[in-house]
Amino acid sequence: HGGALATAASVADTTDAKGCSHCCCSRGAKLREEEEKEHEEGEDMRRVRRSFLASWSAFWACRRLSGLPLDPVALVRRARKDAHRFQALCRDLPPWTDTTTLGPLCVAAVYARAAYGLVARMGLFDSRVRASLVFSVQKVVFDLTEHADDASNTGAFLEMVNLRREDVVHAQWRATGPFRPAFVIARDHDMKWLVVTVRGTITGKDILTDLAADAVPFLDGFAHEGFARMTERLLIS
Repeated sequence: HGGALATAASVADTTDAKGCSHCCCSRGAKLREEEEKEHEEGEDMRRVRRSFLASWSAFWACRRLSGLPLDPVALVRRARKDAHRFQALCRDLPPWTDTTTLGPLCVAAVYARAAYGLVARMGLFDSRVRASLVFSVQKVVFDLTEHADDASNTGAFLEMVNLRREDVVHAQWRATGPFRPAFVIARDHDMKWLVVTVRGTITGKDILTDLAADAVPFLDGFAHEGFARMTERLLIS
């Protein structure tokens, strides 16, 4: 009996030790993961600050304060003048004849809208007034971009692009930080596309990506640093 009890106690101690060791390893791994995440988030915020200051310095380097209009109404006149110039430019463009490209462009535009999920499905971007509410009152009352569940956003996306649920390869409906946008990957069998649609600016984290506006080398030219960094994150995620 004594030997049996000693053996049982030994087995129990070994089991407890293994369990404790496994628990400690899990906690250690979790702590390391949280530390790495905090370090990465801190580095992202430092990158945003550096990029914003660099773009701001570059902006003012080619301008003089003496050239700024002192009359605030002049800014309105300049905006109207620019709008008229843009309209004149559009009128001077040659007629659009590439109808084979027009169809895919229209489909791509639907995907670009559907990337906003429930917000777009409810028609909150259908007018300037309703869109302004999304960025103001709606944020206080009930922020759809943050509080709507993934199932509602996915359902709205599927309705807008006329796909089935199994056609969604991956959906990330919340921006988790600067350079980490909301996006959806889906299969479109009719178009024979594998679509990666990225949501635009609608949260504070998206604005941080926009603020990283310095120009960085990209392919054969330059790109907005926030968008270039975001693209890198999408490709490795």
